[in-house]
Amino acid sequence: MTPGGIDDPGPYPNVTGKIALVDRSGSNLGTTSTGGKCKAAQVAGAVGVIFTTPGNLSYGFYAGATRADIFIPCLSVADSTSANLLRSYLTNNISVTGTIKGDPNYFVGGFNDARGATDTLMNFVISQAGVYPMRLIFHQGGGGGNCEWFTVKADGTKVLVGDTAKGGLKAFRARTAVTRPRFNPTTISVGNLTISWTGSGRLQEASNLTGSPSDWNNVAGSPSSPFQVTPGATAWKFYRIVSP
Repeated sequence: MTPGGIDDPGPYPNVTGKIALVDRSGSNLGTTSTGGKCKAAQVAGAVGVIFTTPGNLSYGFYAGATRADIFIPCLSVADSTSANLLRSYLTNNISVTGTIKGDPNYFVGGFNDARGATDTLMNFVISQAGVYPMRLIFHQGGGGGNCEWFTVKADGTKVLVGDTAKGGLKAFRARTAVTRPRFNPTTISVGNLTISWTGSGRLQEASNLTGSPSDWNNVAGSPSSPFQVTPGATAWKFYRIVSP
């Protein structure tokens, strides 16, 4: 919306149903020029605003000013990377598609206000052991940033996440796992039973279950899913999938 730079006087184009890109700051819309441009984009029909500071080499930031007359999301992005790429696309008539949607992840808790270094404690229950990805969003205000994750023991001792020597929770940057195979519902048609499964694994069968590992044998030919079984060959037949 501001191809002429931060002091682009407009008139601004109709952007109904679109996300507008604007250069923040400037003097053409008064002392609150960034907010004024966001408001102008809203009046022009924008469903959201991406704004940037021309020539700024740092990261995007949070706009602390509050305006009761702006009802669309407004996001700052880094000028040296994201904004320059968007400008290049738009000025060369390359279509850019953006999506605004809610965050589907579970929100554990947080603190949304200005303050110094202070603890924010949150309680939650994990019903099943496993590896759970977590994300922390932090806004650096006027300086003195302090940010760390810790757990609190029953006696009140605080232990940093990852400090396993002191009883802290284990932390991982990345995890690679193989999906365990599982059976799908069986189907019967014309006297034949079909079993199928998802994931990779070896199909094994047993005619009797005594609790001994020797009960199980690999199905001949190492069949893949789906696999047809002819009922009546033996009195009992059991199947399982063993992970590779």
